[in-house]
Amino acid sequence: MKYPESCAVPFNVHEYFLSFKENKNIKEEIDEYIEKIGKGIKAELIRNLLEKCKNLTKNIKFVENSETIKLKNRLLKFGIKENEFNKLLML
Repeated sequence: MKYPESCAVPFNVHEYFLSFKENKNIKEEIDEYIEKIGKGIKAELIRNLLEKCKNLTKNIKFVENSETIKLKNRLLKFGIKENEFNKLLML
């Protein structure tokens, strides 16, 4: 099955997964970069920091609980195959 190259993440999903202890270090690093961006630095440095945030976001761990299992089940109903679910998280 072919999937789109990009998608929109529903509001607050990013923050939700960053709130788990498994993603604590990633959240701290992203928060540090965002703080630097907010200080009005040069555009070139901002692009660099945003790229770092993007790369960190790719490392967010999917934490299974009742809510995330519901999300996973909705995606499976949508047509995503079980064996491809984790691979899609990394796109």
